[in-house]
Amino acid sequence: MRSVRVTPSLALVLALAAGAVFVGADGTPQTLPFTHAWTDTGQITANDTWTGVPGIQGFLGQNITTATGVDPQTLLTTSALADDLDVSANQTNPNTFNTGGVAEFDGIANPTIALNGSGTADAPYILLALRTTGQSGIRVTYTLRDLDGSVDNAVQPVALQFRVGSTGLFTNVPAGFVADASAGPSLAGLETPVSVVLPAAADDQSELQVRVITTNAVGNDEWVGIDDISVTAGGGPPQPTLSVTDVGVTEGDAGLVTAHVLVRLTSAAGPGGVTFDVATADGSARADNADYVPLALAAQTIAEGA
Repeated sequence: MRSVRVTPSLALVLALAAGAVFVGADGTPQTLPFTHAWTDTGQITANDTWTGVPGIQGFLGQNITTATGVDPQTLLTTSALADDLDVSANQTNPNTFNTGGVAEFDGIANPTIALNGSGTADAPYILLALRTTGQSGIRVTYTLRDLDGSVDNAVQPVALQFRVGSTGLFTNVPAGFVADASAGPSLAGLETPVSVVLPAAADDQSELQVRVITTNAVGNDEWVGIDDISVTAGGGPPQPTLSVTDVGVTEGDAGLVTAHVLVRLTSAAGPGGVTFDVATADGSARADNADYVPLALAAQTIAEGA
């Protein structure tokens, strides 16, 4: 297949002697709840084109690693090579289609997209672009499906990762790891459900990227579908926590010395602000020995937004 690199200044449709090539994707962050079950087979109609699938893209993962059998949990970068966006559209037979990367199988009883590693697709993955502003407890759910009933039989590990924004390293989520999402040889139909709440770093973000990634296996890779995708939030904005700094003073032999203690929230106070009480307690110093002056303050406040 001839590959075409498209810059922002070019049209998305280029007329070539061999025909028209469509290249595109929609990586606009999507609000929650976000679901996709691949029931609309008209969303992907051309190779390497994801414009009909808001918030989801597929990639070859070229040269993220060059070895086989690598644990995808250890791969946290993206490809630096051109033309990494990938999907083979309108495929019908996972048993005979052997082009690695990301494929749409809309000619099977339960359509889905799937991943398959290869010498080119070193670490293929799908990427979800999400917005979690004002939400917490982000749960990612999907079903891994072994689509390949051919004699191919390989260990197909699949990892779940996320990052805040669209650059930098991903963070692996160990609870989402599946050591082998395939069965075989000559077996298909294994389904492995994954349902994980992401770490708090994924909460309340204007752009959150989540990816499901595999690698080029030792032996002949099998197609693993990623179906029934769902991303939901378990609650509203994350609540701030309150901390109090330690303080040390030299008291001297006479008079009073003031100690200043800083009370801080981990994030801005929400509507109505935050109220807290203050009370001293005996420890190495004792109030009855006049080591310190007891302090008791009720209903101290940190204003909304502070």
